[in-house]
Parts: sequence; C-alpha cells; structure tokens
Amino acid sequence: MDKKIKKFYVPPVIEMTLVEMEQGIVVGSAIVKVGSANSQDVPQVEDWEDQQIGGSSKIDF
Repeated sequence: MDKKIKKFYVPPVIEMTLVEMEQGIVVGSAIVKVGSANSQDVPQVEDWEDQQIGGSSKIDF
C-alpha cells in the first residue's frame, strides 16, 4: 500500500502598501504653455496624403 505524503498548506497572503505623496513635488514638476493658433508654443501640424498608384490621393482608413 502506497502512503500519500501530506504537504503543509500555506494560505495566500494579501498585502497592502499605503503610499502618501507630497503635493509640492507634483505641482512643480510640469510647465504647461497654452497659446493661440499662430503662437510659437503651439506645434506645427502638417496634413499629409498618401499617393495611390493610378488613382485618388484621398484614402479613408
């Protein structure tokens, strides 16, 4: 007769770590500049079109 060896049961553990952040670090980390359409702070966006062979250059994705 084979004897079954019983293993010791290790129950799962749930841990929680509470992290408190100092607000002063987050407030001074970023600078946001908002400008008008012709402002130096607004990036230039160029419209581009993909040329198809023998057809229209307008493509719907």
